[in-house]
Amino acid sequence: MMGRLLRQLSGLLLLNLISKPVWILAENAAQDHLGHAAWGRFAALMALAYIASPLIDLGTNQLLTRQVAARSHLYGRFMGQVLGLKGLLVLVYLLVLGLLALLMFDLQAGDAVLLAAAALIHIGLSYVLLWRSALQAHQLFGWDGLASVLDKLVFLGVLGLLFIRGFGIEAYAVALTGVTLLTAAGLGALVWRRFGRVRIRFKGSGLRVVAAGGWPFALLFVLSSLTERVGQVLLDPLAGEAASGLYAGAFRWYGAFSMYLWTVLPVLFARFAQPQPPERAQGLLEAGLAVVALPVLWVAAFIGWEAERLFFLFGGSSPIEIAQMAATLRVLALALAVNGLFNIFSTWLTATGREGGVNRLLVLAAGLSLVLNALLIPVWGPLAPAVVLVVALGFLSAGYGVLVVRAGVLRMPWGVLGRVVLAAGVSGLVLGGSRLVGGAWWGWVLASGLVLAGLVLVLRLVDWQALRGRSA
Repeated sequence: MMGRLLRQLSGLLLLNLISKPVWILAENAAQDHLGHAAWGRFAALMALAYIASPLIDLGTNQLLTRQVAARSHLYGRFMGQVLGLKGLLVLVYLLVLGLLALLMFDLQAGDAVLLAAAALIHIGLSYVLLWRSALQAHQLFGWDGLASVLDKLVFLGVLGLLFIRGFGIEAYAVALTGVTLLTAAGLGALVWRRFGRVRIRFKGSGLRVVAAGGWPFALLFVLSSLTERVGQVLLDPLAGEAASGLYAGAFRWYGAFSMYLWTVLPVLFARFAQPQPPERAQGLLEAGLAVVALPVLWVAAFIGWEAERLFFLFGGSSPIEIAQMAATLRVLALALAVNGLFNIFSTWLTATGREGGVNRLLVLAAGLSLVLNALLIPVWGPLAPAVVLVVALGFLSAGYGVLVVRAGVLRMPWGVLGRVVLAAGVSGLVLGGSRLVGGAWWGWVLASGLVLAGLVLVLRLVDWQALRGRSA
């Protein structure tokens, strides 16, 4: 019988398999309806709001997961302090975001609605992530999976109504804001009902302790989001709204497939954060590596062969625009593959109190991204941020490996890495069958999936016993 962790992972993945593809296709249709320029401005403001969003919580979400996962009796007091701090930081966030937007963009009258929507959406998402942290800390990953897709499921229905009535970018932004805030309120009610009401604390000493403990996580998020999203922000002022929209169309697929990582890795983060002997952590790392990396590498290979197929809803775009988005997505697929292979090492490092080293790497990666994007965007347009992201993630991945080795607790799983790359490479070649030898592309996709499943068994890539853990 599968362990509790495996059942929880299966539930999370099923929810994402149902909701994420429909959500992405709906966003593609909305962007095609609104146009690349209109979408590009909103995408740039959303990216800026995302980069600044750690100011809302100062990293307390991950801190709560790590602290409560190890000592559940701390939940009531710790959550009260987090809520008090977050309420104060929302005001700081709004002020900083407004100033950044004024400095970076030539804002027009209509942009005020988009900027306000971007700010409120990320405030709502911050509270959603807080409630999810409470669920993760108590190992309730099934509820966490539902929380991760709830806003998207609700908004799909709202978006359907918008298409029936007709809409512009402002109406889209306002509707998304409303759904996000309502989702945050609903999840908050669920968490309070499940774990009891919490008294919000504004005591200065408690807030300082929480802020000091969460600050390394906030810095980690700022730097990682800056590395990943700064290209989207800079495209608008350096290359224009249309270029920003084209990149957003490609990056949407990168973000969608990355959600697999952000669904599975928090589960592993909570497991790594629990006290356990090194041999158990080593087994979890090696088993988790295969579970995390293989689907991502397989998807990256599919994008490499068939990227154009993912833009079939862009009927209003020219062949040149679709080719630009496809070329950008192919480069982003390389970034996706690198992240899939190596991000689990960052997860272990941050879950076990080694976020300082990760942050030092991210400072260098963020600086590299800023400089390279500023230099390359005027020359390469929407392709530049994708290339820069590959370079930055490659640098980070090498650094994560060095930090794991230096920690001296776990061994680098070179054997598992090699077998994962082998399995992904063979199944990736099968994915290109329609291009190489002919035939229906979907038939080769099915064949590739079967080959990958067979290689997982033959190469013994997943240690199910390690994933079962204590709760088997």
